[in-house]
Amino acid sequence: MSTSPAKFAYAPLPPKARGIRLLTLLPGTVDDPICCQLENISLEGDQEVPTYEALSYVWGESQDTVPISLGLSSFEVRTNLYDALEHLRSRKKLRKLWIDAICINQDEVSERNHQVQQMAYIYQAATRVLVWLGPNSFESVNAIHSLTKINSPSLSDAREQIIQMKGWEWENLLSLLTRPYWKRVWIIQEVVLAVDLEIICGEDKIPWRYLEKFLRIIKSDDHWSEPSFSDGSFPYFSLVQDVAKTMPARLQDQRELRSTGRSSLSSLLQDFANSLCTVAHDKVYALLGLAGDCAPDEIDVDYSKSLLEIHQDIISFYAKKNDPIWSRYNDETIVNGKNLNIIAFGRLVSWLLNCHHGGDELKFESMRNKMSPLEHPLVYEALPSDVVYTITAFEPPKDASMNERLEWLEEGIGPRILQIVSSPTRVKTRVRFRDHGQSAFFPEPLKYEYQVGKPIWTSRGLAGLAPLNAEIGDFLYPIPETEFTLVVHPHGIGGKLVGTARLLKTQSFAHRTNEHSLGLKHYLLSTDESVMFYFDSETFQLLTTE
Repeated sequence: MSTSPAKFAYAPLPPKARGIRLLTLLPGTVDDPICCQLENISLEGDQEVPTYEALSYVWGESQDTVPISLGLSSFEVRTNLYDALEHLRSRKKLRKLWIDAICINQDEVSERNHQVQQMAYIYQAATRVLVWLGPNSFESVNAIHSLTKINSPSLSDAREQIIQMKGWEWENLLSLLTRPYWKRVWIIQEVVLAVDLEIICGEDKIPWRYLEKFLRIIKSDDHWSEPSFSDGSFPYFSLVQDVAKTMPARLQDQRELRSTGRSSLSSLLQDFANSLCTVAHDKVYALLGLAGDCAPDEIDVDYSKSLLEIHQDIISFYAKKNDPIWSRYNDETIVNGKNLNIIAFGRLVSWLLNCHHGGDELKFESMRNKMSPLEHPLVYEALPSDVVYTITAFEPPKDASMNERLEWLEEGIGPRILQIVSSPTRVKTRVRFRDHGQSAFFPEPLKYEYQVGKPIWTSRGLAGLAPLNAEIGDFLYPIPETEFTLVVHPHGIGGKLVGTARLLKTQSFAHRTNEHSLGLKHYLLSTDESVMFYFDSETFQLLTTE
């Protein structure tokens, strides 16, 4: 009576020492079952590490699994990986591979943390990274044929081959370069760090250098910005541009960038914000190995952390470095040649991690969990641009979303909404500012208002929704690159942060013609000195995770 093979049990890796597992794919024919062996490899000292190839692929759906043999045991792998193993297996030779789904014990969080921290090394040390795009298709076969055809030693010959490509060839190529594989966040590091790359699609394969040469030609100004192409006489110019903007083209840019410098973590998070992953933590962890401003041990990989804790890890990382990311003049500074401001960056990270409290105070408090305060305050410099001028009596629908409330407000701008509760004729309180860099608004003294819903008019004629405890005369500080505006209540030589407002971008004609609408403008423009905000971690996360 036959029995099923036992479920595979991992031999543990040393918890703190550097080590990995390598998979040996045994030879076989198409009809043979997939059989493999797994061994632990130490990376400590002068021990020689066996040569291996690393697989880069998409995991696929978790419910679609197929068993393989791992030693004397059975091991479930997802369908896409099974297909890859079938195509990678040799008829006669052993093949040594590193594959994350098998070589890492995915059920052991501490091991996952440790192995993910080593991923950059693993892909850099591989003799070759194998890019598995999945089974082939009619389109992929033709696309790979096109790339092979243009791989001429002569650049002019290769260019001529590209010019002769038909529309259907460009469409097939675009289909290959936009496969689901290219949408995943982990493949960015795996491709960029590879010493050598091979693209595999079913039975077809080509070296990455074929694609690299092709992309270099179509992205070169010398070849593709000529009037004969861009004026429409070249019928497939738009398809060329689409191909030049694909993820593989962006990854090749990153590969070339590493020879002259490396991107910062902040710019990587922005550039690859739309890449996909199953676990939100990977939006950050998958890019750490590429970040030129982040050493391997500066941000810990820990999948047991809450998303809000990861948000704070990134913010703390820049605060500790005293990086100029934390804004200087006009709320902006230069980081790797890009403008970035503290609150916009914090909101980007919260969007990436999908950690939002949505104005719910209880939800935010539960999100904070075991958060510890930042060692360094976050400094944000701004200029006031507007003032709360009037508060209206109308209330937006209570159960509506923020966008629906703003739509309601925009549609309601006119005589019926201008039932003014109060309107000042002059401002009685003048806020004095100390010398540049000395004055500050400290947000903690006034209770932060989570809910936004009070309709207001500003001195500049904008309508919007403010926190429920906003008052006439409160200063408004728009946050560049976001839809939010800080609301600050004047207090002594500084002020207290009330919360955030949402302002419509267009002025109301009715309000512009109101004779009181200019009442605060002179006062506002006279306070032209910048103000420094010093945020503790809780208030900063309140602002950036709304």
